[in-house]
Amino acid sequence: MRRLALAVLLLLATAVPALAGGRWFHSPSLNIGCEIDWHRPGISDRAYCQTYRPARSVTLSRTGALRICSGVGCIGDGPENAFTLRYGKATRLGPFRCLSLATGMRCTVPSGRGFLLSRSGVERLP
Repeated sequence: MRRLALAVLLLLATAVPALAGGRWFHSPSLNIGCEIDWHRPGISDRAYCQTYRPARSVTLSRTGALRICSGVGCIGDGPENAFTLRYGKATRLGPFRCLSLATGMRCTVPSGRGFLLSRSGVERLP
């Protein structure tokens, strides 16, 4: 029994780094840019999205806590290798799932907590 538990722990320990990393994407309108970070050295686990017009950002932690910021000091430039997340499509990394909608970008954790970010603002999800 002990060997089985050790084997499972070793399997999980080797599987997690394969799922770790960062993912950068934007909405088809190019007004929303996002980044998901999971087990990246020196960076907290999070889903982060920003709108360029108006300048606004929101950060979702793995516990479902949100941090909202407004103004040009809250946004940055996205990487050149970001991909377009087409409307109706989702991407996942770790516990984070982001869904691109014509009405904005919806990012959540398994509890259902998260946000919908759009040109009109940030909506907190349960």
